[in-house]
Amino acid sequence: MDVKQYHRAKLRCLLAEMTVYGLSLLLLLHGGLSLFFEKLALRFAGTRGFQLPVYMACVYLYLAFCLLPFRFYSSYLLEKRANLSNEKRLGWMREEFKRHLLSCVFFIGTVEAWFFLVRRFPDAWWVAAGTGWFLLCLFLTRILPVWIMPLFYPLRILRDEGLRGRILELCRRLRLKGMDVYEWGLSKRTKKANALLAGWGRTRRILLSDTLLSGYDKPEIEMVVAHELAHHLKRHIVWSLAFQGVFVFGGLGLLHRFEKTIASWAGAERLTDLSVFPLLLFLAFLAGIAYGPLQNAFSRRHENQADRFALRLLPSKEVFISLMRKLARQNYADPDPHPLVEFFLYDHPSVSKRIQTARLDNSGNGV
Repeated sequence: MDVKQYHRAKLRCLLAEMTVYGLSLLLLLHGGLSLFFEKLALRFAGTRGFQLPVYMACVYLYLAFCLLPFRFYSSYLLEKRANLSNEKRLGWMREEFKRHLLSCVFFIGTVEAWFFLVRRFPDAWWVAAGTGWFLLCLFLTRILPVWIMPLFYPLRILRDEGLRGRILELCRRLRLKGMDVYEWGLSKRTKKANALLAGWGRTRRILLSDTLLSGYDKPEIEMVVAHELAHHLKRHIVWSLAFQGVFVFGGLGLLHRFEKTIASWAGAERLTDLSVFPLLLFLAFLAGIAYGPLQNAFSRRHENQADRFALRLLPSKEVFISLMRKLARQNYADPDPHPLVEFFLYDHPSVSKRIQTARLDNSGNGV
């Protein structure tokens, strides 16, 4: 399977998955499944105090089951056919179980909190919910490299003291303190290479995948780190949260403004009636389709800024171009995707555009 075949298969699977997800929500809304789950939850829970989490668990498991074939095809079978995966089938199933367990707990917890806020603050719940969303994002950012990622990947202090010293010296040049460098055991699951600046405050750390460390020389790895540090120095995480916050608060405000109308569409009187919840999920699904390309465009702008920063900090376009080409080969990236695919789905510029960035100086002249 070549790169173009791989990405065409990924795209077809994504479009099919989105279609099935939308139809599954409509079936939940109009096919009587929601009412069935309500009755099942009431019978199983015994009291109304536990009906909501049981109902939400039923909804989550139903949607996860509907999407399971697409998830298996995209994240396991295709990766195997492209020789990108190191996982055995049993290992993939075990990791998926952990992922769904965490996701289900998170889903139930956030919905429970939202129902509480709507009932407790009928006039201002949307402000409280938006604020809670923002605080939750900060909390998850803080615990990601400490509590969440170690559940799926081995993490340990980088053992290569020479490379670790060079990276920490780079941090000192940029006046960044309280950071360390970790080896990220990505090879447990994939042959792809990656790097990440994770955490917030005292949990902030640079994560370099073992697949990156084993296949790239030190100047290339430093270029990757410079790119990741640029996201921190330019406060891209804060800007991304602010950008998302505009849509979150706007969407919640509209939901509050028209909550009686929306409830009536589902034949209910209140937004907190369980019969309304499938409609809310469907509206969130439509909002996500509209919001996705905007978020990706915002992210591509940040990635371009990070590339330019790295090229100014470590002015070697040859190293950057070599890095991009090697990453594209290793990660099976499409170097020149269709413009519409890039616009709707890519949160990074295409490889060809990133290489073009390195070939031009700040005024746009060739170097």
